[in-house]
Amino acid sequence: RNDEVLSGEIVVVSGVPLEKSVAERIDELGVASARAQGLRSAITTSAKVSGSTRLYLWRSEGEVQGFLKVDVKHLYYWRRDGTTVQLDPLCLLDFFVTTKLQRRGIGKALFDDMLRREAAAPGALAYDRPSPKLLPFLRKHYGLEAFAP
Repeated sequence: RNDEVLSGEIVVVSGVPLEKSVAERIDELGVASARAQGLRSAITTSAKVSGSTRLYLWRSEGEVQGFLKVDVKHLYYWRRDGTTVQLDPLCLLDFFVTTKLQRRGIGKALFDDMLRREAAAPGALAYDRPSPKLLPFLRKHYGLEAFAP
């Protein structure tokens, strides 16, 4: 683990045209995120940053090094008793920090900034198929282990 303090900035983009270099970097990181989660295709691409989707970007030394993507989604939750509940929660759709910079506080900074700007609590978000790395992150930093609406 490298304990060097990293400096950077968090920028939020939503439904605005992106600079070509930023769009290309988002596409690269989206592929890396999919690979890290064992997915066949990227969840996050520059083309999918539209409408109400918000993409929180960590930029350091002029380059995007991580992102967190959220949006409100209409979901159906099936309870154990067979009944369903319709929900419209803020959903964490994708979350990735470049491998060489993981475990240095960037993910926590992105997540905390998103919670503050969205006025959300970690337990109120929806997590669709959380990755094996996300579950320990949520447990360690926010005490989340189980969720049911």
